[in-house]
Amino acid sequence: MGGAMDLASGAKRVIVAMTHTVNGEPKIVRECSLPLTSTRPVSLICNGAGRHRADRRGTGSSRTGSGVSVARVRQATQADLIIPAHVPEMPIV
Repeated sequence: MGGAMDLASGAKRVIVAMTHTVNGEPKIVRECSLPLTSTRPVSLICNGAGRHRADRRGTGSSRTGSGVSVARVRQATQADLIIPAHVPEMPIV
């Protein structure tokens, strides 16, 4: 209706800006229960909990939000996370 399907389907890279949870429930889930906007996978998720890379291997945190621990991100995420040895905090500018 608004063109999101066309944009997401034709894009080389899909970046999603969203909240990490809603009413305490994770929004990054293992399997989507809502109708899909596109079959193209998301490339990057940005929110207050951090910056999360998404690809066919899974979802991984590349940076955490200011004052957010990796443990807190894991707790607020239903999908399995791939966490590197060092995850820097995003600076607030």
